Amino acid sequence: MASAAEVVGIGQLEPSGLLVVALCVVGMHLLALNVLYPKLLGSRLRLNPLAVTIALLFWGAVWGAVGLVLAIPITGAIKIIFDHVETMKPWADWLGE
Repeated sequence: MASAAEVVGIGQLEPSGLLVVALCVVGMHLLALNVLYPKLLGSRLRLNPLAVTIALLFWGAVWGAVGLVLAIPITGAIKIIFDHVETMKPWADWLGE
């Protein structure tokens, strides 16, 4: 599936320029999802960045784009539940910072 930048560039750029645009889009997407998103949202919600990354991978694989949007709220809700269930406290500690 082509991004908007690639669609606009098809008629304007030569193939090597289009490849650079595609690589930049993919690189920025990977950086945002794997580094920035877990660090920024995980710290606000007091979730472990590794847990956030695993949640994004899992829920994205299960539900696609909707899973990526809902991964953080679902993981936050699971952590809240684990905080209040005594037998799940070790898992809550792992999910937290």
